[in-house]
Formats: sequence, structure tokens, C-alpha cells
Amino acid sequence: MLELSEEFGRLAPADAVSLAPTRTRPQRVYSQITEVFKPTGDHIPFFLERLMDQDRKSPERLSLLHLLTRFGSDSGLFHGVQPSRFGDRPGAPFELRVGLATTTINLADVGYGISQILPVIVEAATASNRQFLLLQQPEIHLHPRAQAALGTLFADIVSAGHCRMIVETHSDYLIDRIRQEIAAGKISPDMVALIYFHRELLKTEHHLIELDRLGNLIDPPDSYRSFFLEEEWRLLRRGARH
Repeated sequence: MLELSEEFGRLAPADAVSLAPTRTRPQRVYSQITEVFKPTGDHIPFFLERLMDQDRKSPERLSLLHLLTRFGSDSGLFHGVQPSRFGDRPGAPFELRVGLATTTINLADVGYGISQILPVIVEAATASNRQFLLLQQPEIHLHPRAQAALGTLFADIVSAGHCRMIVETHSDYLIDRIRQEIAAGKISPDMVALIYFHRELLKTEHHLIELDRLGNLIDPPDSYRSFFLEEEWRLLRRGARH
């Protein structure tokens, strides 16, 4: 924890990329070009459109397509995202088409979670291994299966050395999937730090929870997940009365 704080103190602005918890709303047509980075991800559609014009074998393009395909399949959300330009000239308006089953659909006509997760995937795939990617609630608007798939995506990114990540999340599905990836040997437990925050009266406490090589939590505080345990216990007791 102290080493992480010290490293943050030495960071230059270019060493960190931060995405807001609520990203930009999808548009049916994109026309006003902007590739200036914004935490809300407004630049992402234009970055994707330009990237798809690159050499099909460019490492940046292949890396992004791999992560998009992997996450889309694991989450069940899509099987591809493709810019479609209205006209041949550079800078022409375009739309983002999302692959579903045997067809493609405009990004504005599919679940809101897809537009919210695109900036996360694109920034993670293109950040350098010297950068920190700072994410607030990347799971927003994603169903449980997709939240779990996000844990696999993050493990893939870190194991491939794309960048380092600091994630603020409320998702147990995401955390549990990362624990599974540790148990599977994709990433080692010393690559993950789980910092649990909870409020005691007016004071916020934090605990560093370590994990073993099987993804088990080592000595978590009593309050960690106590709400979920109590909910399950209430259900079990109700069933026992019948």
C-alpha cells in the first residue's frame, strides 16, 4: 500500500489514464471529429474509425480486435464492433455497428452497457505498459455475466503487460472472476491488491486483503461481504422453517 502511494506521488500526467464512471451516450451517427482524450470516452468512436483504416496486421489493431472479440464472446454482449462510413472520403460521417447473432445493429439500438464498456476496452488495449489505467465502476450497466467477463479481460490485459490498472468497483462478480484467474494461473496473487473500504460511523476504514495462489482471501475483515452472508442466511433459515 505504501509502495503504491509512493509510486503515485512520482507519476507525471502522461503516466495515468482515467475514465469516468459514466461514459458518453452512444450516437446514431458520428460526424464532428474529436480525438482529444476525454474521461467520458467521447473520442473513442473516432479512434476506432481511424484504427480500422490502419494496416490489418498492425499490432495496435490486432491487439484491440483480440480483446474486443474475447470480451464480446465471454460476456455474450456482441461478436464485433465495426465503424461503417457514409461515403469514401476521410472524415465522412460514420456509425458504429455492433455484431449480434447473424446481423449488425447500430450502437444506439443495443444495450447501454456496450457503449459504456467500449472506452474501457479501447483504453486498456492501447495504454502503454508504463501507464496506470484508473477506472471508476467499469461494470456500470453490465449484467452479471458481463461483469465477470470484465475480470477475465483485466487479467488478460495485465498478464499481457498492456498496462497497470487501479479499479474502483462494487462488483463481486468481477472480483470473483479475477480470483478464479489467479487460481487458474493466468496471473499471480502478487499482481493483485484488493483494498476494501468501509465506513465506521463518520470514518472510512480501509483494509488490504491479500490472496493466495488459489485465489482465496487471506484474513479478510469480519465486515467484508457480511451483508451477502446475512442475506443468504436469512434465506436458508426461511427454507428450514418449511
